[in-house]
Amino acid sequence: MGFGSLLPFSIVDFPSQLMFWLVANFNPTSSELLLDSFRRIRIELIDVQRVLGFLNGQEAVVKKTKSESCDLYNGWPAMFEREDYRVTTKQVANKMRIFVDGGDWFSRLFLILVEYLIIGNFSTGYVYPHLLKSLEDIRNVRNLAWCEHTLATLVEKRAGWSPEKIPNLMGPCYFWRMNGAATKFVGAWKEKEAIGQGTSSSRADAEGITGRLRD
Repeated sequence: MGFGSLLPFSIVDFPSQLMFWLVANFNPTSSELLLDSFRRIRIELIDVQRVLGFLNGQEAVVKKTKSESCDLYNGWPAMFEREDYRVTTKQVANKMRIFVDGGDWFSRLFLILVEYLIIGNFSTGYVYPHLLKSLEDIRNVRNLAWCEHTLATLVEKRAGWSPEKIPNLMGPCYFWRMNGAATKFVGAWKEKEAIGQGTSSSRADAEGITGRLRD
């Protein structure tokens, strides 16, 4: 399917203060991460592809809307012997184990978990299968624009996020955690916390923050 890059993922921690800083300093309008008053890094599709290894085909990833009909979506509760759509990640993972030989449904469930855990989850804590609209033909997965979908989700979720009203960002935190620029900025961020003042440009430069820096 083109998601083999996820297999070696081993991230088990998310430094909450650093994640908060990254989210708070991301401008969804310009898609830029503000390092300080003068420098910023533009986040582009190539960054998503480099960090997560996703494919970026020509067809948009679409989700089912309330007014649309989708047989796969409609059959979701019955698949988990439920009458509603309150399905957890554990239930999805357990269902995947049934398909020991893989197959279309194994792939669909895997991608739904990728959507929930890596790209953008739901505040309810349940895994909703809106993505099934794009997974009817599982052979077409490689042609979908996954990088564009991930970046668009980041922009959408950040635009609707407020630290006062919505303390948790329901977006692609794995991307932030693994982003090269963010990782290299950890040292400078720690120094900032230690000295209680603005970001140290010299430390940031020493950490190798280069690339799409804008003056």
